[in-house]
This record gives sequence, C-alpha cells and structure tokens, in this order.
Amino acid sequence: MKILSLLFVLILIIPQFEIMAEDIVYIKLGKPERCKVVGYRAGSPGYFQVVNSAGTAKSINIMNVEEIKFNIPPDPLKTGSETTTIEAVNAFPEKYIGQKMVFSGCRIGQELERFKDGNYFLLNLTSKGGQYIIRNPSADRIVFVVPKSMAEKMAADLEGGYNWPNCTVSCTIIKLGDCYLAVVNRLYIYNKGGAVGTTYTVVE
Repeated sequence: MKILSLLFVLILIIPQFEIMAEDIVYIKLGKPERCKVVGYRAGSPGYFQVVNSAGTAKSINIMNVEEIKFNIPPDPLKTGSETTTIEAVNAFPEKYIGQKMVFSGCRIGQELERFKDGNYFLLNLTSKGGQYIIRNPSADRIVFVVPKSMAEKMAADLEGGYNWPNCTVSCTIIKLGDCYLAVVNRLYIYNKGGAVGTTYTVVE
C-alpha cells in the first residue's frame, strides 16, 4: 500500500521536474540513499530513476524500496567546515574572491533590504565574534546578500524585525562592480536546544 501511494505521488511530481531539495530513498536491508527521484519506469518489477549527489543517474528496483521521503533538506553544515572568520574576510575581501565559505554562530535579524541591482537582498548580520556587518555596499569590505529566490522564502519570517540568534551560513565571495558580496546559498536557523529548526536554500 505504501509503494502504491509513492507511485501516486510520483505521478503528480514527475511531469513537473521541479524537485528542488534532495530526497531520501530507504532501501530494504540497506542504508538510506540521498538522491533526487526523477522518474519511474513501469515494468515487472518497476524501477525508480534517481540521480545521486555526484550527478550519476541510476535505477533502483521498486522491490528493494521501503519508503521515499521527498524534499528533505541537506544535512546541516558542521562548524568544522569553517576555514576562517568573517572578520578576516571583511578585512581583506579581495583575498577570498571565488571561495566558498561557512560561518557559524551568526545572528541575523531585521527585514531584508533590496540590493541596488535587484537580484540580491541585503542581510543584517552579526558575526560569532560580535562584529556587525554594515549593510552599505563598499569597495573595501563585504556585505552579506541572498539571491531573490531565497529572499522570497525568508522575507515573511523576518518581517517586523524578527531575529535569529544562532545561524550557520554557507556563501561564496564575489565582486560585483566595485562591491564585495558574500552570496548566501544555504542558511540554517538553530533552535534554543541546538537543533536545526529551519533551512533556507537557493531555488534554482
């Protein structure tokens, strides 16, 4: 019965080809597999068509599938992923252009503000070390921004000046015109107990 309900879900989802988050396929007598379910091939037995995190396509025999959970956010980034501090990047942003960075313990609050080109929105962010990152774009320091697709998901949750006191951000440092931007592509909001409460990612 569970497999039949999965097929019904796939019939609704597959034609759209818009599965943005990763799925988890639970294999009988095996380890769960994180991938994207992109189709179903009927037969005896049938096969789920998936693409793993390395971009490799493969088929999974329906008889080996116990359950599928759709749109499960990626695993939270670990503090150990950090290679430097926001303060260091803010002091010499030109050294970090093109690098992917992870920063934990950040505070994010207040409403989003549109960046001048319209494709990004400025974040009000304070680093783990207590440095407030000014939202004025500059030629000698960074500003944190989120792409428009991500901002649309966050805006309502930040409306009215709401604050998130414990966040981990994943971003890439770029230079746009004469400004240095830390473009956030993934944001984890942690609850008081330290568990991830909400995850925001870029919709491509």
